Amino acid sequence: MLFTKILKRFWRDQSGSALAYTAIMLPALIGFVGMGVDVAIWQIAKRETQIIADAAAVAGAVEIVRDRTEGDGSVPNFNTAVMHNAESNGYDDTKGDLIAINWPPLDGKRVGDDDAVEIIVSRPVGTLFAHLLFEADGFVSSRAVAVGDVSNTCLWALDPDEYGALRVSGGADVSFNCGVFANSVAVEAIQVNGNTACLRASEVEIVGGADGTCIEPEPTPGVQPRLDPLNPLPLPEVTGCDHTSSTGINGGAVTIYPGTYCGDINITGGTVTMAPGVYILDAAGFKVSAQATLYGDDVTIYLTDKGGVSENISISGGATVDLNAPTSGLYRGLLFIQDPNSSEAITHSLTGGSTMDLDGILYFPGQEVKFSGGSEADSAELFLVARQVDFTGNAHIANFDPESSRAFNPLFISTQLVE
Repeated sequence: MLFTKILKRFWRDQSGSALAYTAIMLPALIGFVGMGVDVAIWQIAKRETQIIADAAAVAGAVEIVRDRTEGDGSVPNFNTAVMHNAESNGYDDTKGDLIAINWPPLDGKRVGDDDAVEIIVSRPVGTLFAHLLFEADGFVSSRAVAVGDVSNTCLWALDPDEYGALRVSGGADVSFNCGVFANSVAVEAIQVNGNTACLRASEVEIVGGADGTCIEPEPTPGVQPRLDPLNPLPLPEVTGCDHTSSTGINGGAVTIYPGTYCGDINITGGTVTMAPGVYILDAAGFKVSAQATLYGDDVTIYLTDKGGVSENISISGGATVDLNAPTSGLYRGLLFIQDPNSSEAITHSLTGGSTMDLDGILYFPGQEVKFSGGSEADSAELFLVARQVDFTGNAHIANFDPESSRAFNPLFISTQLVE
């Protein structure tokens, strides 16, 4: 009887139940915490492999566009570029990383599209606790598909907040067979003022808004801001003056040569030929006026950041100018380059009835460019990048081919991750 009472008391006693329950639940609690740690490890690996796949796909897309413009379609640097960008972003085959390079893609919406590149990156991931549930460690994989193209816009106004970053007024009829882009967030980033002023392009893109009755086609506002496309460009090195005083030419047939000019090049008459090469204007300007005629092939003109408002590009007064950028080398496609650190007070003027055939990129990222007074640029290969662009008078810009030999520059290749 006594034994029975003791057994009943023991059965009803709950003073140690918490410890017992804890002992029962502890493996499950540890498992949940451990799985949380493992999931975090997998998420980190997923993010890292996605960065690698994105970078590699973009690099492959760039090479395809580059070779279609420059090469024979074989894209010899394709795999090298893909792997270089993958490795630069963390790919490491010594640690078990795997990469699949598919051009064209083998899966998804772009399957068979030879404009697209598919990259799949896999990375082995260890576990702290999940191996209690799974037989072996696994892989985390990420996939990216990218396409590339040469920008179809040939005029970029880069000022981020200026009213009238791109302005057309005074009866100017400005036409492009390419697109124009204004980077300003202002509600009137593009202004077309006057009853007869018109802006016509294949497309009109604006971060902010536009004002004007003659803008064709209808502008597309609210696009994403863009960075200076040539900001990574290495600038020519200035080591000293080859010409310490101004170079003035007012008649005859004259040839000038590359070098560093520490005084203005001032052409007021005659016929001048610029020999191929890089012309450095160190605190100097470039003036062409009156009835002067200027020719130059494979020419790049660079303005340093030492110049003031008078050290600008000025083409005016009935001048005839035919200048062509290089077709190869570091400055391929670049006709004019302004140091991005130059004063914003500088204004470059293409005015006064001049006839210009400017084949190449005009790069003035922090300056204003004015076309006015009957200026005309009939070049088929003009690409203008400036802080602000102003058209007045009967200015006209004719045909444009963004993939032409001189206007094309690899820095203008645009890429997009589509999957």
